[in-house]
Amino acid sequence: MRSAQAQIDLASGRLWSQLLRFKQEGFLVGAGSPSGSDVHISSSGIVQGHAYSLLQVREVDSHKLVQIRNPWADEVEWNGPWSDASPEWTDRLKHKLKHIPQSKDGIFWMSWQDFQVHFRSIYVCRVYPPEMRYAFQGQWRGYSAGGCQDYETWHQNPQFLLMATGSDASFPIHVFITLTQGVGFSRTSIQS
Repeated sequence: MRSAQAQIDLASGRLWSQLLRFKQEGFLVGAGSPSGSDVHISSSGIVQGHAYSLLQVREVDSHKLVQIRNPWADEVEWNGPWSDASPEWTDRLKHKLKHIPQSKDGIFWMSWQDFQVHFRSIYVCRVYPPEMRYAFQGQWRGYSAGGCQDYETWHQNPQFLLMATGSDASFPIHVFITLTQGVGFSRTSIQS
């Protein structure tokens, strides 16, 4: 968030508006703290070089707030303004944000202003509804493990042809392809 364009987007309020829209549209949003080893923790309770989830982005009673989760959910948690025990919380705001302070659960609120100081990156992932998804399953093993284009065997990699048909086929169509590795994979360990 330190590039010239990011600074313009921050100053104009455009980045805040985009985050609000992303969360309203169901995108997954994350944030990265400044570089460092994840054993380094700032005095305000932010793990350095660590990824966090943005659970909510809200504007309530002129307060711009983000709800953040440390996926480790350990004893380390933001301890600045809007943290669980901070005096900023009024009964009204607790009610509006459904905030029930729970000590050291990894979930905390932070002002947008503080977020800009303590985080350096924002990650956004669009999640498509089931009716917009089509999945193929396969493996790159043996013959089909052709490698990248630097290898003569690259053409052996799995390939798919996409054709648009129907009344919309003459208009530009956006296609998003995601390649993922499932959680059920195994690695063979070599023991000497």
